[in-house]
Amino acid sequence: MGQPADGVIQIEFTSEKFANEGKLQAEKFDEYLKKRLEDEYFSTNIYDISVDGSVLEIKLGSSRIQNAEWQCEQVSEMFKELFKDKLVSIVADILVSENLIYWEAVEGIDE
Repeated sequence: MGQPADGVIQIEFTSEKFANEGKLQAEKFDEYLKKRLEDEYFSTNIYDISVDGSVLEIKLGSSRIQNAEWQCEQVSEMFKELFKDKLVSIVADILVSENLIYWEAVEGIDE
């Protein structure tokens, strides 16, 4: 069990054309990782990809903050590799829910 988190990555390109090409690559993120990581197990969850002008926004999530951070890092590396001369900036934020109280029944304990 871990702390859930969402990642929001904003990638600014030199033009809207490249942002749209980036969207197509973001949709193939798992394929990119399979080639790069070969036999290693990984888990990704990109749930929204949008383009606004020259900015591509990718939203992802995980039940573990460490995995959300890892996914953001991998997306950043992918875009630096594929679009090096066409990027203006990459900014990734991690959003974490802060619970004052969190309780979960664990199987076998509350019977």
